[in-house]
Amino acid sequence: MLEPDPNRVHDPQVRSGADPLTPEPLDSPERDDSEPFSRRVSEPQDLGGSEPFAQRGAEPRKQRIFEPQTRAATGSRTRSIPDAQARRMTPSQGHGAWLPIATATALVLAVGALLWAFLLQQRLTDTEEKLTIAEQGSTAFSRRLAEADAKIRANSANVDQQLTEAQKQQQELVNRAAIIANQQMIEASRLQRGVADTSKRLGAVQADVSSVKTEVASTKTEVAAARTDLADTKQILQRTIGDAGVMSGLIARNHDELQGLKHRGDRSYYEFTLQKNAPPTLLSTVKLQLKKTNEKKGRYTLLVSSDDRNIEKKDKTVLEPVQFYSGKNPQLFEIVVNSMGKNVVGGYLSVPKGL
Repeated sequence: MLEPDPNRVHDPQVRSGADPLTPEPLDSPERDDSEPFSRRVSEPQDLGGSEPFAQRGAEPRKQRIFEPQTRAATGSRTRSIPDAQARRMTPSQGHGAWLPIATATALVLAVGALLWAFLLQQRLTDTEEKLTIAEQGSTAFSRRLAEADAKIRANSANVDQQLTEAQKQQQELVNRAAIIANQQMIEASRLQRGVADTSKRLGAVQADVSSVKTEVASTKTEVAAARTDLADTKQILQRTIGDAGVMSGLIARNHDELQGLKHRGDRSYYEFTLQKNAPPTLLSTVKLQLKKTNEKKGRYTLLVSSDDRNIEKKDKTVLEPVQFYSGKNPQLFEIVVNSMGKNVVGGYLSVPKGL
């Protein structure tokens, strides 16, 4: 084993703290090219600063990988030039083996960084767009909120105004209700006084009703007598004087009354219906023909043919007995018209029994 050189401690590299195991680069600015190469090669290398060489003999072998191995057992310190060149070139060759790997790694990292930057830029763009949309929505929401606030304030003002008007109307209604209640009390007092007066009058009326009932009983008796007199008068009125000045018999105003006269059997009766300007109608020994009607005035004109002579009865009225005499021994004939229409009349002919 080589012993440390006591003069090595004065080396500038050792004093500056440089690692003696790391070979000095060929282009290092600290190397003095003016120094002879043989002197630089022959100088012993300090392996641990100023510590004795024997104390650093236990350091790992990798720290002494470039330790000179050409020293002779005789203590010669001179190195050969080829060995020094080999010591200086070996680290450069090791760094050159890792250069492609480092370059590839740097390229991968650069591509990853670019991809990450692109994705980050894309997310940033999306975030900016969303932020813009959110800002627009926030602006629209703020505008709508302001409009809603304005409407609410306007509605609140209207509600307050309406509430004030409603309170005024309610107060007016309360005042009117008080007035009406007072009037109703006055009317109720008047009504009570009126009911009392009516009760008094009702008592007087009831007394009068009692006397009236007595009078009504006597009036009923008088009415019965009056009805009897009226029936007699009616019977007299039904016996009228005909156009010939002779008192007529009973007058039948319709078909039912005519049937009643037929059942009496005093005279013979023939019903007829005459049309205006129709051929003469034969009834017993007499022919009748309607010439003219006036429905509004209830008058008619009739042509009577009997015993080869014609008798015209002008402007006769309904229920008026039309009288004439006919036969070898002249007897009284009567014609009664009891219904009239437009251009038509109806009635009956009354002749003595047996003709």
